[in-house]
Amino acid sequence: MWLKVVYLTHAMEERGAKVGSSTFSGNFSHTIDPKWRVTIPVSYRDKLGKKFTISMNQQFNAIAIYPADVWGEYIERFKKVKVLDNKAMRYVNLLNANAFPDCDIDLQGRILLPPNLRQLAHLDKAIRFVGAVDVLEIWDESLYAQYMLDSMNDKDDIIEHFNAAYYT
Repeated sequence: MWLKVVYLTHAMEERGAKVGSSTFSGNFSHTIDPKWRVTIPVSYRDKLGKKFTISMNQQFNAIAIYPADVWGEYIERFKKVKVLDNKAMRYVNLLNANAFPDCDIDLQGRILLPPNLRQLAHLDKAIRFVGAVDVLEIWDESLYAQYMLDSMNDKDDIIEHFNAAYYT
């Protein structure tokens, strides 16, 4: 098992993922306050840094909070997309047009969730913070529960795919 973890860490670093003290892992249940703010769990605050970008995650099923350096890497990737590649440009536009850069945490440890992102992620009151390696995701609690159930029901196929894609 240890060898696979070390190999996975190396593979993630080769793909540009930030592995180490700046990675996000674990999950926490939380609620959105009446003013649409959420308190960032203490264990994630330092990892986010002073400024970060709030947008959708890569699958558009949750909000993602990108530390400044990680968002910068995405911007560099976006710049490489050919303008005539309509499908790729649509992806870039979806992610970038729904991005709120230069966000920060207030003195009470909270951030405001933008209305359009709340709508896209179907957030209501009950949410779940989910560490997703280089970003912090905010999921609707019931959508995350369903995602986890679906993933567990399909775990054998997921594990097989992951091993084939990243261990061979």
